[in-house]
Amino acid sequence: MPGCLLIHGFTGNPEEVKPLGEELVKNGYLIEIPVLAGHGNREELKRVKWKEWVYTAEDALNRLYRLTPDVMIVGFSMGGMIAAHLATRYPVTRLVVLSAPLFYPNFRQIFMDLWEESRLQGWKVPVKLWDYLWKLLTIPKRPVWQFHQLVKTLSRDLPRVQIPTLIIHGNRDDIVHPKSSQEIYNQIAATEKHLYFLPNSKHMICRDQEAALLKELVLRFVPSPLSRLP
Repeated sequence: MPGCLLIHGFTGNPEEVKPLGEELVKNGYLIEIPVLAGHGNREELKRVKWKEWVYTAEDALNRLYRLTPDVMIVGFSMGGMIAAHLATRYPVTRLVVLSAPLFYPNFRQIFMDLWEESRLQGWKVPVKLWDYLWKLLTIPKRPVWQFHQLVKTLSRDLPRVQIPTLIIHGNRDDIVHPKSSQEIYNQIAATEKHLYFLPNSKHMICRDQEAALLKELVLRFVPSPLSRLP
């Protein structure tokens, strides 16, 4: 039975990728979805370094390898950068990168969303603006710096990715600019690589309105264990 490591994003948690993980389980995969170091505990997040996020994912990957030699990785947002990094160091069979950040944030989409929300509310200051500003002001600065260091460092591995790779991004991503995925596609060295943009999806691509299409694209890309059964 093959395995799949799913890696969540910066300040996120396994719920971000859980719907896709559940679909993979239904299709015969063993899965691991670790909580990256410091995530889920605000004070602890202030103390960890970006390499500890990588080590958490690496530990989960090694747990899967103790169960099966056939392992692929799915990475969402920052997890996509970690996934690509691990795919150059372990015998991973396939790589799936979702909404990964090279260019961050997507101010144009943020402005469009705020404009639309303001219009619908009779030109009042939109609630989303306050939510966005509050998040910017309350995320500890040290983890943000660690995040940028991770992206800067691990992006150097992209030209060494040679395994089959699927890249998916929402065209309406309000956090990471979609051109990030185009650049990742351009940089990786894989002979087999695919890039899809979901026209109506925002950043939380596994839970947005085109989640069913995302699952279909992933399942079409990865070998199905159930289809191998007699």
